[in-house]
Amino acid sequence: MHEKPTGGLVVGLLLLVVLSTIACGVAVGFAVYNHNKSADNEEKIEQMKEVQSLSLGFMWEDRVTSMPPTDYGEFLNRVMEESIKQDRNSELGALSLKTQYAHWMGFGKEIVSHDRPGPCTKVFGADGGSEDLVILQNGLMFMTSGFLHPFEGRVLLYDFNKPNMTVLNVNIVKGPDSDFRADDFHPHGMSSWEENGQIYLYVLNHAKARDSVEMFQFDNSTQTITHLRNFTSPDFNFMNDLVMVSKLSFFITNFLRWRDPARIELEIRLMSHFGTILFYDGTKPSTTAATTVFRSLSMPNGINMSPDGKFIYVAEYGTMNLKVYKRNLLDNSLTEHDTRNTETAVDNIAVEPHTGDLWIGCHPILNKVHDYINSGATGISPSQVLRVKLNEGKIVELIETYVNDSREISASTSAAYYNGKMVITTLSDNHILVCDAVAID
Repeated sequence: MHEKPTGGLVVGLLLLVVLSTIACGVAVGFAVYNHNKSADNEEKIEQMKEVQSLSLGFMWEDRVTSMPPTDYGEFLNRVMEESIKQDRNSELGALSLKTQYAHWMGFGKEIVSHDRPGPCTKVFGADGGSEDLVILQNGLMFMTSGFLHPFEGRVLLYDFNKPNMTVLNVNIVKGPDSDFRADDFHPHGMSSWEENGQIYLYVLNHAKARDSVEMFQFDNSTQTITHLRNFTSPDFNFMNDLVMVSKLSFFITNFLRWRDPARIELEIRLMSHFGTILFYDGTKPSTTAATTVFRSLSMPNGINMSPDGKFIYVAEYGTMNLKVYKRNLLDNSLTEHDTRNTETAVDNIAVEPHTGDLWIGCHPILNKVHDYINSGATGISPSQVLRVKLNEGKIVELIETYVNDSREISASTSAAYYNGKMVITTLSDNHILVCDAVAID
């Protein structure tokens, strides 16, 4: 076997490759573009963006794997500074990776207005947050709590039929074949499936050893959930959200390539495109159950499906794009159908079953939610909700339904509509927000 080179040599070799790649046009590939350019130039730019971002991404992925974490900061700073130098003479009007990152993070951006659809009420009991949600047809809403450490991992319940109730904790019972560990439960995204009168919940778990999806069955008479099994795959990296298409199969977003904090920071700062969408067939062995159905996404976050099952919706956090994919109902392959830039960091997506409208929890000032996370949820992070109207899978209209500077609720991750009420859940606030949707068409 070859001996591993020293940290300094690795960085030197890596920088040499990075600088030569940037000289060939990576700065153009990662650019924010002038919208006044001609259509031909815009098409060329998009092609270059895709090719160059992939070439840089997979180039540094292999090398960072063997790079000491202590060298990440130096590498990142050199890439950022070199991108500025290389793009100054770009005839396509590209901005540097560093400038694009600053735009994405929203430095200097502030919330100057507060909008809401009607009177809002704080409902307490969600200590540890309420990161994602699902609402059943009967008005029961389940939420995941404890995404951020050191909060305890929990599943929460709110009943829209009992508006005066608080958010409740749902007790978890182990089934006969369960290997569930409450001390290793760190829930994130969730989905549900109803079949033959039974209600099943599926929760993405960032367990210490690997990410998994935990399957539960809800007992309404005892208000408990029984853990039945989990779904795992060698293709699960840092996952984010899932949507069920049957009792044992689902689409799931692979948000990041790595799970350790140092490389996560590097991946986010370089605005990488390692994200994927997987289709998981739970009837197969875990080693072969997952199939990659779409690649090269920048931090794909929330995912959901149209009521007829024909379209899959994905919130691309790294580009602030909302993406629509047409689903092949025979083999579950995906074809890109529509994309709309939202100018906000889109998080989880809820689908209103009667209209097909999307309700999306958003982070309008991204640097503040990152500071909020890094501070242990002690800072402030503005909240925003978008409602999206579609027609045959095409995005027709984006409507800002709610925005607040965080004095009412911080770091909104999810939003949904049920029977005249809009609900907002959060990363780690101790309450959810339930609003009368009197100003919604």
